[in-house]
Amino acid sequence: NVEVKLGHRVEVQHDGNLVAKQVRVRSTVEGKVQSIDLTAGSLKVVGQTVVVNSDAAKGPVTVYESPYTQLADVKVNDNVEVHALIKQDAGKPVLQATRIAKREVDVSDRVHGVVAALSTTAHTFKLGDLLIDYTDAKISPEKATLENGSEVQVFITTGTVGTNNTAKAKQIIVLARKAESEGKTAELGGAISALDAAAKTMTINAVTIDISAATVNQPGKTIADLKVGMYVVVKGTYASNTSMKASTIVIRGVDAEKDKIIELHGTILDYQSNASFVV
Repeated sequence: NVEVKLGHRVEVQHDGNLVAKQVRVRSTVEGKVQSIDLTAGSLKVVGQTVVVNSDAAKGPVTVYESPYTQLADVKVNDNVEVHALIKQDAGKPVLQATRIAKREVDVSDRVHGVVAALSTTAHTFKLGDLLIDYTDAKISPEKATLENGSEVQVFITTGTVGTNNTAKAKQIIVLARKAESEGKTAELGGAISALDAAAKTMTINAVTIDISAATVNQPGKTIADLKVGMYVVVKGTYASNTSMKASTIVIRGVDAEKDKIIELHGTILDYQSNASFVV
C-alpha cells in the first residue's frame, strides 16, 4: 500500500455516494531532471516542463519532500517523482507541481499526460516535448485505442530518453474514465486550461466539460466568475473518457475559502508554544 501524502495526485473510485472504494496514487512524471530554471521557477523532467507554485490563488502550493525544501535544492540528474496539475501555457501543456520528491532509481520512468500529434502510421505521439514511439508498447486496458486528447500514463525504460527528447514506450495505460465511473456521479478537480463562454464548455486535465446546466455551489458565484487558470472541483457524469456533463462546480483558492471556518484534526508535533506548533 502507498501512503497518501499532501500534494499527491490521486484517483478515487467511489460507491456513487462519494464513499471511497479504492484510492490510486498516480504520479504525473518520474525520471531524471534534465534542466532547472530558478528564475522561471521551472524544471524539465523526461521532456515535461514542470513549474512550481507558491501562490495559493493559482491552485495547490508545491510541497517539497525531504531532502528538498525548495526548488534550489533540486539538482540536474536527480531522479524525482512529481505530482502536478495539467495546465496550458501559450497552447502548450505545462505541469504545475503539487509535490516534488526525490526517488530511488526505478526500472521505469513514467509520464502522465495528454496525447498530441498522434501518428498511427509512424506509431508515435507527443507528451509535452517528449516524442514517444509506441510500436512495441503494451496498451491497456484491453481494446483501448489511442487518440489525440486521450489521457495516458506511459512507462519508459529508465535512462533511455534521448537527448532529442525521444523515447520508446514499454507500456501505456489509457484512462477509461467513463467505464470506471460506471455511470455514477464523478468528481474532477484541476485548473481550467480552456474556457469557451459561447459554447459553455471548459477544459480540465484534457476533459471537455459541458457547463451549460451547471451551477456554482457557492453563494454569490456564477458561471461568469470562472476564469482560465482557476482551480475548481466539478461534479457530473462522464459522457466519454474525454467529456463530462457538469452539474455543480466549486471554485477553490484563497479568495473562495477565506471566509470559511476550517478545522484541522491530528497529533501535535514540534510544539513550541500555543501560538507555534505543527499538526
